[in-house]
Amino acid sequence: MTQASNIPAAEDPLNALRRTMSRSAAEIAVAPIHEVRDLMLHELERAEDTEIQTTAALRRFAEATDNLRLQRLLHQRVQEGERVSSDIRAALEEYSSSHRYVHNRAATVLISQTDRLLQLARTPQVTDLIIVSGVQKLQLYCLSSWGTLRLLAKILGDKEMAVHIKGAIEEGSRWDRQLAELAPTL
Repeated sequence: MTQASNIPAAEDPLNALRRTMSRSAAEIAVAPIHEVRDLMLHELERAEDTEIQTTAALRRFAEATDNLRLQRLLHQRVQEGERVSSDIRAALEEYSSSHRYVHNRAATVLISQTDRLLQLARTPQVTDLIIVSGVQKLQLYCLSSWGTLRLLAKILGDKEMAVHIKGAIEEGSRWDRQLAELAPTL
């Protein structure tokens, strides 16, 4: 495979993802998944870790930019993530008396890719565009995860959770549109 970027092969996020995929396949299902409720618990645990990682990354990215609009949008997403995390924790308590920590490697790879590109950025405009593109990838991943949680909540008849997650999806989609509108002005 030819290298399509100036990122050294050892640091290439796609290769890192491929390496972790083979290792993490056995780690994905730490506990047996016998029923939909078990799958819901697993997805909630992964979503919780994704939000933890996302919040930390967004705070770092906000410090890396001088663009006040971008900073405000990133802080807005941190606040939304805190609401989503609260809903996830409440659902975890409902679905399990004790839950385990599940590291979401997919989120880690998306964040690592943005971190690596930021190290290569040489201008404020490039920095901001790297942040926007990286955060959009991460946000779309989060929206996908939330969609899965909403689907499972509907299957399980958990109307309250389905409503909370629907709100998160709507707010997250709105935030993603605002970010996309900002990008051409950078």
